[in-house]
Order: sequence, then C-alpha cells, then structure tokens
Amino acid sequence: MDKEKITSEPAGKWVIKTEPDGKMYAFLMTDSEEKLLSTESYSSLSGIKSGIDTLKKNIENENYAINLDKNGNFVFKIFTSANRLLCVSECYTTRDICENAFNQVKRLSNTAAIVIEK
Repeated sequence: MDKEKITSEPAGKWVIKTEPDGKMYAFLMTDSEEKLLSTESYSSLSGIKSGIDTLKKNIENENYAINLDKNGNFVFKIFTSANRLLCVSECYTTRDICENAFNQVKRLSNTAAIVIEK
C-alpha cells in the first residue's frame, strides 16, 4: 500500500489593510509575520486584488532588479514587462540577503492566501 507523502509548504499571506483615509495596501507576509513587500495604495478591493495578481505574474517572470538605496541598504524592485515600477521591497543589509528575500517572495506569492484586515 502506497502512503501519500505529506509536505508542509510555506504558505505566507497577502494581508490587505485599509487606512483611515480609505486607501488600501497589501503586504506579503511570511508565516512568522515578516513583511517582505508592500503594494502601492488602491481605492477599491477589486483594484488591490488585480494589483496583487499583476505582482504575482511579474514576480513569477522575475521582472525585478536589486539596487542600493541612499543609506547603503539593498532593495529589490519589481517591474512590469513594460518596465513600470510596481513595488519596492523592505531594506536588507547585503545583496545575498536581498536575493534570498526575493526568492522567498517568489516561493510564497502565488500560494499565499489573501487576508482582509479591518
């Protein structure tokens, strides 16, 4: 009798928050609540969900670049295929850590659940 192999894949989550001014933002979080990236602001739930889908597509296609910010920290920037900036990551102290963070984003983004916080 074959036994089904059970694996525990990291899931992560897209957390959507609404600010007091009504603007909505989404954050890709790890299961341990580490924020990996955040979106620009949106005015509707359908808009932010569409934005998350666009991010996921461009993350999967590896449309990103790693840059140094003005404080000497590394960030990755995700772009559309037309080279429009979609978002900027959190800051990282080394290029390797930044690259690892992007790889973690790539692993989590497509399978992460969307959670709406009030």
